Amino acid sequence: MNSFSFQRWSLLVRKHWVENKKRYLLSIVAIFALLIFYFTFNQLVHGNDPMDRSVQIVGYFLGLFGIGCLYAGQFFSHLGSRSKGAFYLLTPASALEKLLCALLYVAVIFFAVYTAVYYLADLIMIGIANSLHPYYAIAPKAVPINVFYEYNWGLGDANLMYYFLLAFFAVQSAFLLGSVYFNQYGIVKTAIVLFIGFLLLAFLEGYLLHKLLPEGDHSNGLADFISYTNSKPDKVVQISPLVNDVLAFLAFYLVAPFLWLVTYFRITEKEI
Repeated sequence: MNSFSFQRWSLLVRKHWVENKKRYLLSIVAIFALLIFYFTFNQLVHGNDPMDRSVQIVGYFLGLFGIGCLYAGQFFSHLGSRSKGAFYLLTPASALEKLLCALLYVAVIFFAVYTAVYYLADLIMIGIANSLHPYYAIAPKAVPINVFYEYNWGLGDANLMYYFLLAFFAVQSAFLLGSVYFNQYGIVKTAIVLFIGFLLLAFLEGYLLHKLLPEGDHSNGLADFISYTNSKPDKVVQISPLVNDVLAFLAFYLVAPFLWLVTYFRITEKEI
């Protein structure tokens, strides 16, 4: 059964909601409580600037990555159980429908619900900070961040928030694949694989690449590499802008879809 039926997929989506709605509703309450606790703690510790923009940004992305990856990492965890896994594989739905159901809950609904819950907690705590802390009696009031586009988060990049969101979907897709690929301890094993991969990339960038290129500084990723002699620019090594743009597009936009595709094939060949 490799076809796609919207009616069958909608029934699968409804079935998943009926089986997990209590857990999801309790999770929403728990996420809200954790955010309130995080902001309250920061208000107590940083009384002069309790709702600084960096506090809001860190809180948003810590919760997004932490909770989002945990959720994705356990979505297909029942496949590690013989009884539950066999029951799920015998569900009359194609692998594509099961993957799209997972992506709806993991990538779409979770992101929307988490962002809404975050802003609710954020606005409440901003109101409390603006009314209780004397710092805001003479200084501009705290305002909520824009998680979809935030200027200059201390790193001089107006699109940094956007890149963090793209990174989240890529990392989350890896945990979703891990929940299918690993029968036991999928979250832990996926985290270890990602950590090893990060170390390899850091080694490639920080050691091997600098051994191949002349001494100097990167000015724009790998597009421009400037070599210095006596503190003055000496040589410029350039990669074609087209090649640089293609590599950037692959890194930013195709990692998550590629891992979703691998997850689909893993579901099709999954056996108990």
